[in-house]
Amino acid sequence: MAPKRKPSLADFFENLGDRRKPGRNFRHPLVNVLVTAVIGVACGQKTFTAIADFVSMQSDWFARFLDLSKGTPSEDTYRRVFEALDPEVFERSFMSWAAGLAELLPGETVALDGKTIRNSGSKSARPLHLVSAWAEANGLVLGQVATDEKSNEITAIPILIEALALEGCIVTIDAMGCQKEIAKAITDKGADYLLAVKDNQPTLHRELKEYFDAFRAGDLTDELMRSCEQADKGHGRVETRRCWITPNIDWFENASDWSCLTSFCMVEAERTVGEKTSLETRFYISTLAGDDPHKALVASRAHWGVENRLHWCLDVTFGEDRANIRLRNLAENFSVIRRLAMNAVRKMPTFNGNLAQTGRRAAFNTGIRDTLVKSIT
Repeated sequence: MAPKRKPSLADFFENLGDRRKPGRNFRHPLVNVLVTAVIGVACGQKTFTAIADFVSMQSDWFARFLDLSKGTPSEDTYRRVFEALDPEVFERSFMSWAAGLAELLPGETVALDGKTIRNSGSKSARPLHLVSAWAEANGLVLGQVATDEKSNEITAIPILIEALALEGCIVTIDAMGCQKEIAKAITDKGADYLLAVKDNQPTLHRELKEYFDAFRAGDLTDELMRSCEQADKGHGRVETRRCWITPNIDWFENASDWSCLTSFCMVEAERTVGEKTSLETRFYISTLAGDDPHKALVASRAHWGVENRLHWCLDVTFGEDRANIRLRNLAENFSVIRRLAMNAVRKMPTFNGNLAQTGRRAAFNTGIRDTLVKSIT
């Protein structure tokens, strides 16, 4: 029996539903508009005008797998389609496709973090804020949920968690997500959590700091405390990270309020650049076993991959912050296209780790574009 074919990106697009009215503005099938947009963005095109020009110039190549009997979409067509699409339905389709693309291993870190698209605001509307799920080992975006502002992450995160398959993963969130309801949502999905604690949980933060300070000063004995250290050198800097973890949580009066809470953790990062040294200390609550500081340290560090491998790439490679798109649906739907394109490039067998370089090469090389198409179909 032949192996079952994985659903392609085009399959998910076909199930979206086209809200355009049939007529003279309905020349191009929805799948044509969306697939060409993903490939155009993956090849370095950052605007609707650039995508339309690229697709037009490469129409012979696109016609190999799309019906272009009525030509290629125009800039206005792309705008109308992305304005008409239901963002929630589009995001769910993206998450379904990404779930089939990713191969999450037990213990993989999935970081949840927010990002504001700075140029998407106007006098009457706040900039679009997105909470994304990032699978660090896979290097893929698993999904996103839009909010009106950063403070609404608390309500957006549970929605994103509910939509994802997280069993066996370690979910990391910065201090904004350190909430009892979010901790329970994570454990209900069969995942572990490592939640950063700051001043939004003032009592917990203060007591954790006092506990670890007393232990390091020798004023408190904790025979179950374990620690480890890692050091990295490169680019003129030296970074040393130290982690302490303990399963001793009974002293914390409200421990039972946090779902499946197992351990407390402290991570200290000391960074030296030239003659200047900085020190940052972070505290965490977790469901991870309190006898494996290395696992906690790796997960805490992996969380920051969402900043330099996702957010930074979206802004620098795909020009997200500079995008002059202020209509809400348009901005939200095009943000999905960027993440689709990023995942597609990263899943290419020939991907060399450089998104911008791979995109430029694909724009000029049909062989590389053929590989790109195979990564999404």
